[in-house]
Amino acid sequence: MDDDSRGALSPFFPSETPALRGRGRRWVAILLAALLLVGSLVGFLTAFLPA
Repeated sequence: MDDDSRGALSPFFPSETPALRGRGRRWVAILLAALLLVGSLVGFLTAFLPA
């Protein structure tokens, strides 16, 4: 494997490029939604706690 065959700037071969399939995208969306819900819950609770 020489670097000239795959290009100097590409860290992956075309077959090795990381791609999210449908299930991966779904888990990323679930994770982002959970983080958003937890963040809003923490913000809501800290707004009513005495300083």
